[in-house]
Amino acid sequence: MICVECGQQTLGRQTEATAATASTTVTLTPVTIGTCPAGHRTVTPRVDVVVTQIRDQLTVARRRRLGRNDRCGDCGADLVMPPRHTQTPVPVVVDGEVTTVLIECTMVRCPDCGREQVPSAVDADLEAAVSMAVEQAD
Repeated sequence: MICVECGQQTLGRQTEATAATASTTVTLTPVTIGTCPAGHRTVTPRVDVVVTQIRDQLTVARRRRLGRNDRCGDCGADLVMPPRHTQTPVPVVVDGEVTTVLIECTMVRCPDCGREQVPSAVDADLEAAVSMAVEQAD
């Protein structure tokens, strides 16, 4: 791994990173932490890449302007089924290395198409938990 600040080769080690918000817990395995001779710290994978790939693989419900229930992110049906706490592994590929992101949060199933999805109220917590996990990795 190359240091993003000075361009020198880093010595890296792999670890697991976990963080939790009010509604979401995220565990990334592995996270690579590199340190260059100048003492700069580089963490792989980057938060923006992880969040983008999670959003590509998970459906997020659409918030309704008026009304209590979200709508399905795929078919638009009202999400009236009760939410349930779920663990969902999401593989993320960065520079040819696979990191598994285990997401523990509330999910809702669409009664029409059967798609599991993250409620709109949980979506911001998911991104915050990923950011915290990468930043706090040690």
